[in-house]
Amino acid sequence: SPVPATTPGANMPGDALRMEEFVRPWERRSVKYLNAKVLRFQQKHDKAERVERQYREEIQNMSDVAINAEAVECFRMVKESVLPVAQQRRVFDALDLGSLTKRTALTSSNSDSGYLVAPKPLLTEIFLLVEKHGVARRYFRPITIPSGTNGLKLDNLATEAVASWTDEGANITAISLGIGQGEIGVKKLAGISAWSAEMDEDALIGWLPIFVASMARAIFKKEDLAGFRGDGTATYGSFTGLLIASTNIVTLDAGKVSPADADADDYRRIRDAVNIDFRDGAMWFFAPSEVSTLEGLRNTQGDYIYRQPAAGLPALLWGYPIADSVGINALTQTAAASLKFCAFGDPRHMLMAMKREVDMLVSNEGVLQAGDGSISFNALQADGSIVRTTERIGFKQILTTPIAVGRTAAA
Repeated sequence: SPVPATTPGANMPGDALRMEEFVRPWERRSVKYLNAKVLRFQQKHDKAERVERQYREEIQNMSDVAINAEAVECFRMVKESVLPVAQQRRVFDALDLGSLTKRTALTSSNSDSGYLVAPKPLLTEIFLLVEKHGVARRYFRPITIPSGTNGLKLDNLATEAVASWTDEGANITAISLGIGQGEIGVKKLAGISAWSAEMDEDALIGWLPIFVASMARAIFKKEDLAGFRGDGTATYGSFTGLLIASTNIVTLDAGKVSPADADADDYRRIRDAVNIDFRDGAMWFFAPSEVSTLEGLRNTQGDYIYRQPAAGLPALLWGYPIADSVGINALTQTAAASLKFCAFGDPRHMLMAMKREVDMLVSNEGVLQAGDGSISFNALQADGSIVRTTERIGFKQILTTPIAVGRTAAA
């Protein structure tokens, strides 16, 4: 019997259903968007232009109701993300969600370059992952580098302001502030991987978000390593992280050559190394293993010192919270002498510069190289695909004394 007109897939014979009946329109447009980028990368400009034309025509034919519905979906995704309000606002600003109801925000006239505006819901998912998994993004002070530049010049406060009492009618004592020059720049952080040809266009719709989430986590780990442990070398994007940038160092007593040797008095000394004027918003930064060590500390009566096993989070150490309560993976290091292993202070003294554009490229003609330069995956030969994501970020500490860093004793 014929399929009722109200049944999904009624325009097809029998009870067969197309994949598109199960996905939202913006997900199908996302596939067209990625396919167009692949064709441009392959220099197949004629085919790329056809796909791009279809992509733009689909957008131009969208009704105002459909555009507004997509805007509402983006707002819903952000609001239901359980991110703090400040991070939600950064996502709104980065994606310019307020302009989504304008047709000009959905298209581009620059067809010669193959430039396409990605579906905003797809970008919303990506940026929510950026904000959710990036530890440095949650705690450091964010700044935006203006478009068209790779850095931002900074005037750093090298000395503190000084106030003095002045008699009525007397001249106010002139105090000169020490101003230092600096610059915060951004560098590209990229991730790349591959998949097999069996991932056809329909499967791509359901599978790609999972893959992007996995790649995003890999990028966030590099981000946090640079922000917390960067030593200025290429391994960390040439950035200097919080542990290395701080000049306020507290060294454990002789013989304490492992972070596990630190006791409550050592952490009190690290806290006291930060002037109380700078403790507003201060917190502890530990590796998960150090938090576990704290949780295992007991007094002479056998009672747990940091918190009881059944107690909730967050617990406080000398009156201040531990970031993320269970520690930060980026601070995990092998125990050693003279090792900078923890920090205490207000993380807003650390800047994280962001050029927020996240770019995705999919290709079935590229190759992946192993560390020794050999080809580990040839997309063309293996009939597979390679996906690449990139972003541009930077780090700089503006005051080095308000954050104290704990260091193990020398060997």
